[in-house]
Amino acid sequence: MDELSATEAARRFSDLLDAVEHRGESFVISRKGKAIAVVSPSPRRSGK
Repeated sequence: MDELSATEAARRFSDLLDAVEHRGESFVISRKGKAIAVVSPSPRRSGK
């Protein structure tokens, strides 16, 4: 899982979402060197 600073994630948010949606990638978002969030694909719902 790649780690990005909050600033970098904000700059590349559209690309980050494309990577999550189309390639199933996950990312850790950090601030001041501390992990604060994970962006990852949501579980797919059947029939949707």
